[in-house]
Amino acid sequence: MPILLEKPILEKYLLEEIEKNLLEEKAVRAAEIGIGTTQTPTRDAGLISRFLELPVPVVLLTLWVAGAALMGSCALTLYHLLGLLLSASGAP
Repeated sequence: MPILLEKPILEKYLLEEIEKNLLEEKAVRAAEIGIGTTQTPTRDAGLISRFLELPVPVVLLTLWVAGAALMGSCALTLYHLLGLLLSASGAP
């Protein structure tokens, strides 16, 4: 037994579907031209991703050297500040 919908209900359903499709099309067009609320990646993100695509030993060695240089510069700064503090206090 087929179900017959009344004309106003069917029209309302069709209008809702058309409106839904229009909103989806607007969202697609906005995404295509770059208008939206999503954050777009920067050029730096591309550089980082390309760096991380290098072989694992290269990435790890590079990060290790950078970390060692940073810790070394911090240690050198602390050593220099300690020397200044001791010389200001009159210690030999």
